[in-house]
Amino acid sequence: MPATDPLGTSEASPGLASRPVRYPDQYLWYILAASLDLMLTNALINFHGFEEANALAARVIELGGFAGLITFKFVSVALVVVICEYVGGHRPITGRRLAAAAIAISGVPVVLGLLQLVLF
Repeated sequence: MPATDPLGTSEASPGLASRPVRYPDQYLWYILAASLDLMLTNALINFHGFEEANALAARVIELGGFAGLITFKFVSVALVVVICEYVGGHRPITGRRLAAAAIAISGVPVVLGLLQLVLF
């Protein structure tokens, strides 16, 4: 009988759950940047009286509160990871560049938020 992992997938028939992602290090940095963005957004809005600059995110906050923003952010993170995986399956270098771009783009609001905390 084939060995199974804690998720119950068999070594003889690896499924989607047993396949590693293509860019795990980039995804960890991306998730860190997204998490920092959420934390800084919460601090700036709730403790410093700032308003959300992103119109879509502001609408999500208006409709679902901060819990809605968390859900929105991590659905978008999952979507970006899925897109990177799909693109990386066809063009590995392009997929890696896309993941790097996602980190850089997500880092911009983090840097701006930190500057706002320090300067205001």
